[in-house]
Amino acid sequence: MTRLAPARVDGLGREPELDGLFDRLNAHHFGATLPHVVVRRGVPNDPTRDAPVLAVCRRSVLGGPVETVVFAIFLAELLFTAPMPDPRSRWREIASCLLHEMVHMAVDLDEIGSRYTDDIEDHGQEFANECNRIGRAAGWSHVTSAEKAFTDREDARWWPLDDACDTCVVVGSSCQAGKSTDASVTKRGVER
Repeated sequence: MTRLAPARVDGLGREPELDGLFDRLNAHHFGATLPHVVVRRGVPNDPTRDAPVLAVCRRSVLGGPVETVVFAIFLAELLFTAPMPDPRSRWREIASCLLHEMVHMAVDLDEIGSRYTDDIEDHGQEFANECNRIGRAAGWSHVTSAEKAFTDREDARWWPLDDACDTCVVVGSSCQAGKSTDASVTKRGVER
């Protein structure tokens, strides 16, 4: 079992390894359409949650002359400290959790861009559709919205269950699975 070395943090509180992973996942699975966000270790306390979470995507709206939406993704410390067989397994788990949160971000941006007219469910049909868009290109399992799932394997809450993008976790590798030529993948936050 190995443990991840302490994170290198630059002067701005960013972690280059997590930033790089975000950028690779964004390029491979979203056509680099997601705006870059800070990805941090440690999930802030949330008294509204019944159980601890492995990751969370937070959306904040900053007021001013022009309303600005800012996202941040937080990954639980457990992902970095729990015993794992090897570093690749750890980064695969981290990549899976980060990719899941990036899907939340993509769906939120589409909602902001008025793609959806109704409020969206956290792991509802729009979330499942985005998971399946990525999954089709990668050959991953099909999922359904949380309220329609019969098993964990089908439940979008657990996506990507065993289907992490192995090559995205390696610096400098090329993931063909997620590269999309799908015309529906355009700039996020605007109607497609």
